[in-house]
Amino acid sequence: MAECVTYFRKLHPEGKIVLMGNSTGCQDVMHYLISDGDRPKVDGAILQAPVSDREAMRMVLREDEYQQSVETAQKWIDDGKGEDVLPSNIAFPILGARCTAKRWLSLASPGPEHAGEDDLFSSDFGDEGVERVFGKAGKQKARLLILYSSHDQWVPETVNKAALVKRWGNCFVAAGGSLDDGSGILEGAGHTVKEQGEVLENFTARVVSFLERV
Repeated sequence: MAECVTYFRKLHPEGKIVLMGNSTGCQDVMHYLISDGDRPKVDGAILQAPVSDREAMRMVLREDEYQQSVETAQKWIDDGKGEDVLPSNIAFPILGARCTAKRWLSLASPGPEHAGEDDLFSSDFGDEGVERVFGKAGKQKARLLILYSSHDQWVPETVNKAALVKRWGNCFVAAGGSLDDGSGILEGAGHTVKEQGEVLENFTARVVSFLERV
C-alpha cells in the first residue's frame, strides 16, 4: 500500500490521496495509519463498515465452537503452523473463505487481553483500547470519515452504533486528527451498502463531499 501511495504522489505531486476501506479493508486503512515504520502520509481515510470480527464471531458461533477454534488456532501456531490454512469448518461460516491459524487468532482475539492484531473496532474496548487505535491514528493529522451502517448484519444489536462512532471520533480529534462532519450512521444501509435509491445516494454524497473537503 505504501508503494502505491508513493507512486501516486510522484505521479500527481499536488494531488490528495485518500484511503478507503470496507469491512476488513478498514483494518488495512487503520494499520496504515497506526503501524510503526516510515511510510508516506495520506491526506484522508474513509472507514465504511468498521466492524469487530470478534463480536461477529460471537454472534454466529456457539461458545464452545468459538473456544475450540481459538484453541485449535493457538495450537497450530505453537506447533509452528501459524501460516497453514485451518479446516474450512472453522473460518468459512464467518469469512466465507478459509484462513491461516495466525489470521484467525488475530480476528478472534481471545480474552482477557483481546490483543489480536486485527481486533481494532470492538465495542467493548476501554479507553486504552480506543486510544491504541484511534488515538494513534489521530496523530497522523489526516481527515477521517467514519460511515457505520445502521443495519449492519455483522454487528450485535446491543451495540450503540452512534455512541461508538462518537467515541472513536472524539479520541481521533483529541489526538490531533480531523473528523469529517459527514461521519456517523448510514441509515438503512447494510454491511456492504448494496441498497439502492436514497441509501446509496446518501452514501455517495457523503463520500463525494468528504473528498471535496480534504
